[in-house]
Amino acid sequence: MDTFRKQPTERLDYGVKTSTWMVSGDSITDTKVSIDDGALGLSVTANGLLAEVAGGNTNYPQIWVENGTDAVTYKLSVVMTMVSGRVKEHNFKVKVKDI
Repeated sequence: MDTFRKQPTERLDYGVKTSTWMVSGDSITDTKVSIDDGALGLSVTANGLLAEVAGGNTNYPQIWVENGTDAVTYKLSVVMTMVSGRVKEHNFKVKVKDI
């Protein structure tokens, strides 16, 4: 699982690379995100971190992440649903560190 670092005041985007697993001809119809295994949504907040889906109906969804609590590592889960009915979950961590 990838871990990315950000400062509490930064607002950064993280792309989900789908080319390694998406079947040719398939496409994403819906994307949702959760933080630390919480509720899935287009925009979610947990322990000071905000995550929002952008480009959720494209084959390269972006997750915008802002704020967060210093010295906390968050697990983000991105769940994508395809036209074919496939559902793929991609996870990564964001470590917030004020430097």
